[in-house]
Amino acid sequence: MRLGLFTICLACVLTAPTADTARAADDAKAEQEKDKEKKKAKAREKRKRKKKAQTPSDLDPEAAAWMKAGTPGKEHRVLNALIGNFDVAATFWPAPGAPAMESKATSRYRWALGKRFVRQDYRGEYAGMQFQGLGYIGYDNLKKVYTSLWMDSMSTSSMLSEGKANDAGNVITWHGTHIDPVTNQEKKSRYLIKIESKDRHVGEMYDIQKDGTEFKMMKLVYTRKADAAPRKKRKKAADAL
Repeated sequence: MRLGLFTICLACVLTAPTADTARAADDAKAEQEKDKEKKKAKAREKRKRKKKAQTPSDLDPEAAAWMKAGTPGKEHRVLNALIGNFDVAATFWPAPGAPAMESKATSRYRWALGKRFVRQDYRGEYAGMQFQGLGYIGYDNLKKVYTSLWMDSMSTSSMLSEGKANDAGNVITWHGTHIDPVTNQEKKSRYLIKIESKDRHVGEMYDIQKDGTEFKMMKLVYTRKADAAPRKKRKKAADAL
């Protein structure tokens, strides 16, 4: 009889800590779940506040108009295909009927000012001379036109053009003017970009004569560099080796 009671007591002593441990583990798990829910709730509240700050419903009409005018939209997202580093096959025609001049170049596009404008840095050569260009492409929400500002190392002038995209959004055509250094007269030109894919686009520039006829001055074929993959992807590929 005493042996039986002893055995029962011993079993209680041995099993009690196990039950306590299980309850403690359950309590700890429940606390972890609570912490997760709190963090999720904080993240949702933060996103809600951020969204409200970006598009507040209680703005007065004047402030709302300014915000709408300054917010990038779908027209800006079209320009995503240009972002990155490209090799450029360049062909130039200095005059109607003149033989073509070919050269190689590189171009880097990157977003600027909160994805409102695309900055282009172009490096190549023209007629055997080193050539650098700096351009900005954007979309004016108020005028409803694409804008282009171009400057380069062969001129002290800048060229500002405005244009539209086709219905598909893959061809953007700009019209602009510049001063001809030979005649010191204003000349009109037309420039377009054909976005064929995220890895290839083509730029063409046409000089518009006084009689309205055009001749192609320039053709630039942009091909994305093979080593221009995003940094994270490059690192992941390297880690896999």
